[in-house]
Amino acid sequence: MPLSLAVDFKNSSTTKLPLLHYERWLTYVIALAGIATNLYFGKADKLVEVLLGQIVFCYLLIGTLGEVYFYRRFLADDSAAKTRRYEQSRQEIVLATEALIGVCAFSCCWYEVVDPKYCPWHGYFDSTPYTASWCAANVAFYLVACDVWFYWWHWAFHVFEALWPMHYQHHQLREPTSFGGPTVHVVELLLEYTLCHHLVQWVMPFHPNVHRALGAFAFIFGAVFNHGGLSLDYNDHYAHHITWKRGKAHYCNYGMFFPLWDVLNGTRYYAAAPPASAAKPKEMPTKQELLDVTPHDAFPVGKAE
Repeated sequence: MPLSLAVDFKNSSTTKLPLLHYERWLTYVIALAGIATNLYFGKADKLVEVLLGQIVFCYLLIGTLGEVYFYRRFLADDSAAKTRRYEQSRQEIVLATEALIGVCAFSCCWYEVVDPKYCPWHGYFDSTPYTASWCAANVAFYLVACDVWFYWWHWAFHVFEALWPMHYQHHQLREPTSFGGPTVHVVELLLEYTLCHHLVQWVMPFHPNVHRALGAFAFIFGAVFNHGGLSLDYNDHYAHHITWKRGKAHYCNYGMFFPLWDVLNGTRYYAAAPPASAAKPKEMPTKQELLDVTPHDAFPVGKAE
């Protein structure tokens, strides 16, 4: 990723605070319904494990490490930028945690209740040796399948009018921090990644430990590496947030793991030759460009500006 993108936060922060919530009531309803379902089936202990693993370890701990690195690498001599980024991080954590509780409850219920009863490959490796070939096949299939699924759902959330207001919750962040990845509405998180994460097990037998490890990797990669302005963002998703103008459909780099679908679909951002629809890394959007991407029916225009 170009260094100019990573230091953009220091030089021209354009993320507007406070961060706005899209249909916050629905986030709470889904979280409470998921918790209640797990309690009903006696899976409270498993739910606590998932919440601690995903939110405390994969999100808060790894995100904190990412921010410590960013502060020391790029903001060591700028106390004002540190304060601004800290406040943004705090609001991102609140927004993300509300959604992640519902996602974790959904995943726990799927693992503990749905898979044992309905998944055709559940328990396959209880009687079949798990070899290196199986492991390689699991990793390859998971990454390719989830990348395709994520790309087209992500693209759809930008292109279709009915979906854009929900996705705009995430695109309030023009310079996301390492905590910015999951600042997505819970419904979008479920559609855009969580469903595919579980459905791959219904197509191919997965070792349960490998499947959960891949889920943790995908979460850390998408939540921290892809959004914090870090060099580990090898697919340059940060450019998706920082280099936009002229409306919601003119974004780039929709992919998660690989650039393939962006290249094939003409949505790949190249820093050496950026498309006409992309803003320069430190270019401040005009008022009209901000209005073009702000769903007025979902967010007050005065706040979004």
